[in-house]
Amino acid sequence: LDGATARFRLPAGCGDVRLRSLASTPSGVSDSRDGRRLGVDLKRLALCDGRGVRREIGLDDARLGRGFYPVEPLASGGLHRWTDGDALLPRSLWQGDEEGAEEGDEGEVTLLVEVAKRDLLRWRAPSAGTEAGHADNAIGATLSPHAARSAA
Repeated sequence: LDGATARFRLPAGCGDVRLRSLASTPSGVSDSRDGRRLGVDLKRLALCDGRGVRREIGLDDARLGRGFYPVEPLASGGLHRWTDGDALLPRSLWQGDEEGAEEGDEGEVTLLVEVAKRDLLRWRAPSAGTEAGHADNAIGATLSPHAARSAA
């Protein structure tokens, strides 16, 4: 993770990938009415191939379905899109659809995942030996993308 951008190296021939993260329901930890289970707040997705060519994946790409909420506008302009904590990135995003690529010619690619700078409130489990009301029992703001892994 470099600032707000995580980089995942996907080997040649990689299948579908899952973007897994912690998730929280805003209405469960605040006075928000948002009952969605929110994971990562995506600002940008891109792929970088072995030749250094970067290709953006639109947040509104129709292949981003399972585990993704609809695209939303940012107040500052642009778009963002929430995951539910277990989003599917289909292999068609990086395999066989590049200009000039031939069948079976796909090499290693790097998936770039840029998150919007938003912290979600989450309940933290009490530390061992911690009393109720102690600061370690407070709601914590964290964002921690887990390593992507193949769903194959």
